[in-house]
Amino acid sequence: MQFDITQDEWRSFAMGFHRFALIEGPMRFVRFSHSGRGRKGKLGRFWMHASDVAALLAQPGTGRHLIDRISDGWAICDDWGDKALMWVMTVPAGARIPVAVGKAHFQPKISEKTRVRQEDSQSWSSWNSDVYWRPSTQSYAGGGLQYIIPVRTTDGEENKGLVALIGPKLETWTVASNPRLFLSPWEAAAGVRRT
Repeated sequence: MQFDITQDEWRSFAMGFHRFALIEGPMRFVRFSHSGRGRKGKLGRFWMHASDVAALLAQPGTGRHLIDRISDGWAICDDWGDKALMWVMTVPAGARIPVAVGKAHFQPKISEKTRVRQEDSQSWSSWNSDVYWRPSTQSYAGGGLQYIIPVRTTDGEENKGLVALIGPKLETWTVASNPRLFLSPWEAAAGVRRT
């Protein structure tokens, strides 16, 4: 089942390569959002497989570096938010959801849109932000498998059936500092062994 994706979404895939698919549950997906977005954070269309997050949490020392590892693997620019909130979408057994799936394309640590806005001094003075992002030539590698899930249409209309699958917000730091909160249901899927 195909659905519309935006040009930015198309460019977010490595080499623009992606495919449309119907994914059947049981399965879980995760996304991270900015703390200031509140409920709107769960309405983003970019998601990752929960087993990928579980695998990161199972690595020694991930804890406080979870956001860095997520940013690098899925090429999430620093100026796109603090990634302090975590949302989990649970697709129940037998349910099917449409996705566009492919590897995340590398991204600069500071997005091109922000860089251009900051270079334009007139735009900067009228831009409603209290943060100035230092120019950077560094990038996030990407390469993680990303899923675009149409919880909203490209016109912004909510898909209530998909939104209903998203659980309450979690604080990323709470999960990162106590991985067992998140790992327990995913240990088998991620191959995690307790010692």
